[in-house]
Amino acid sequence: MPTLKSLHDLRTMGSVKTRPIGEVQAFIEMNRLTAEAKRLDHELGMWTQKVERIQKRLHEIEQKRQAQMLELGYTRLNNGAEAMAPRGNGKKTASSETLRELRQVTLEY
Repeated sequence: MPTLKSLHDLRTMGSVKTRPIGEVQAFIEMNRLTAEAKRLDHELGMWTQKVERIQKRLHEIEQKRQAQMLELGYTRLNNGAEAMAPRGNGKKTASSETLRELRQVTLEY
């Protein structure tokens, strides 16, 4: 049992005893719970729409990023473990002989 620091920590008999719930109080409690469920359902719907919108935007960004990588001549994205070879038609030129690297950098802001 926790120790009491002062008399203010003591609970009164009115706050300790349980009161029987009448019919009116039960209906009020059910109405409050129904309203809370409706609010949470609405909030869940909003969050679901946000998640779908964010996933769609991330997919669009990834497609644009891949298109830009192909324009620059990279065949794939790498985390810096290996160098990426530029895409070419098999002919060795000065630009295709050198390997181009793209490293992923983490930015904190």
